[in-house]
Amino acid sequence: MDIDLSSYSIFNWINLQPAIHFWKTSRYRRVDRKYRKLPARVSKLDVPSNDRSNMIIAIAFEDAELIDWQSRLMRRFVPTADYIVVDNSKSIEGANAIKAICEKRRCNYLLAPENPWHGSPSRSHGLALNWALDNVVNVRKPQAFGFIDADIFPTEPTDPFAPLRQQDFFGVVRHMGERWYLWAGFCFFRYSLVERFRLNFGQAWFLGLDTGGANWNILYKHYALSTLMQMETSFFPFKQGLNLSDGPLQRCGSWIHEVGQMGLPEYAFEKRDALGRMLESNLKAID
Repeated sequence: MDIDLSSYSIFNWINLQPAIHFWKTSRYRRVDRKYRKLPARVSKLDVPSNDRSNMIIAIAFEDAELIDWQSRLMRRFVPTADYIVVDNSKSIEGANAIKAICEKRRCNYLLAPENPWHGSPSRSHGLALNWALDNVVNVRKPQAFGFIDADIFPTEPTDPFAPLRQQDFFGVVRHMGERWYLWAGFCFFRYSLVERFRLNFGQAWFLGLDTGGANWNILYKHYALSTLMQMETSFFPFKQGLNLSDGPLQRCGSWIHEVGQMGLPEYAFEKRDALGRMLESNLKAID
C-alpha cells in the first residue's frame, strides 16, 4: 500500500488521516483492477511484425494533431519498434479524429474503455496505462516496451531501448524527496519485469508521487538510482524573453516535449505553433 505510516504526525493520527488515506488508496486500486478487465471500445491492431521485438505505446487524449505529428516521426526515427496508439479520449469527436489519423498513417489504434477518472487527468492517465499494460503489452509479450505521452516527438534517429541492454528500465527520472520514479510520458522496460512484478503506473498520491509513481514500492526502491543511466532532460521557453513557467518546452535527449499541462493558457496556441515550426522540416521530409 502506497502509504508511509511514519510520515504521519500525532495530529494526523488523531484526525484518522492514515485510515482515510488507506481507504482512498484501496478504492483507487479496486477501480483499477475492474478497469483493467474491460474490453477496448475499438480495436484496430495489425499482426505484430516478426522483425520488431519492441513496442511503444502512446496514450492519446482528444488531440489528433499531436498523433498526426508523432506517428509520422515515429515511423521515420524509431522504425524498429511497433507503435501503438491507445486512445483515452473522453469525447466521441476526439476519438474519431484520432482514429482517422491512425487509419491515414497506418498505425495501430485502440480506444480504451470509458475512463471513470476523466475529472482527474493524472489518475485517468494512470488507469489508461495500466489498461494498456494488461490488454496490449501482456497480450503481445514484446522483448521490451515503453510508454510515451502523445506530445513528445523524436527529432532524429534514436533507439530508446538501447539502455535496456544494460539495465531493466530507462527514462526520465522524477524525484520527490528520497523517492524517485520514471515519468510516465517517457519510460521503457524489459518485459521480463512484468513477469516478476505486478507493475502499476498509477499515482502514489499519499507519497507525493504522480502518474507512474505507484511503481516506487513495487519496483524502483529495489534499485540504486546512481547505478542507472537516465535520459538527460531540460526545459526552455518556447520563445525568447518569455518566463520559463509561462510557456515551457522540454528536451529529452533528441526528443521534444510540448509539456501541454504547463504554462499559461493564453500562450497555448502560440506554443503549439512554435512546436510545429520546430518539427516542420522533419515532417516535410516525410511527406
